[in-house]
Amino acid sequence: MHSALLRTIVADHDDIPAFKASFFVLSLLSAALLNFGAFGLLIVAHMGLDIVKYREVHGYSWSITMRGVVRESIMDMTLLIMGLVITIFMDPSLHLVTAAMHANSVFLRAVAITLSKVIVLMRFATVLVHPYKHLRMTKTALRKEWLFGERSFAALFILLIVLLIAAPWVMSFSDHVYQELLLRAVVPWRI
Repeated sequence: MHSALLRTIVADHDDIPAFKASFFVLSLLSAALLNFGAFGLLIVAHMGLDIVKYREVHGYSWSITMRGVVRESIMDMTLLIMGLVITIFMDPSLHLVTAAMHANSVFLRAVAITLSKVIVLMRFATVLVHPYKHLRMTKTALRKEWLFGERSFAALFILLIVLLIAAPWVMSFSDHVYQELLLRAVVPWRI
């Protein structure tokens, strides 16, 4: 009797409200505690799984595989770079905001950074929960033009990369400060 109940709970755990709430709280804690390097590793793992999916499971060529991998990961990469740009440009140690605006900027920075990490984590978690379903399912329009949303994320990704590269000149701080900010935000084992 108890083993049947346990099997039912394990099989249907996604529908239990307490499971959903605890998963959300753990996602928020992970996003708050881990830096962008850890989430970058999640994106790389997701991209690796997509390479296996398109090459090994479905037998696509390398060009179609890379197109599928980029199309599936462009949103995650853009969110990660967006959070990194916000981290660099709104770092409290740079004292770029007045004292009256400091509390608002810290709150806005925390929400933006945590939200970008939570979305990346949630998207990765959906792949981990159902890996076989993810491996079987492909984007149906791999050989067609990119959708408007995909093109928008790609354009935003390029703009954010340019902003990230130009940050020392735009914000007029030294290369040493920029390097320290990047290392603190990106190296996974520096929490």
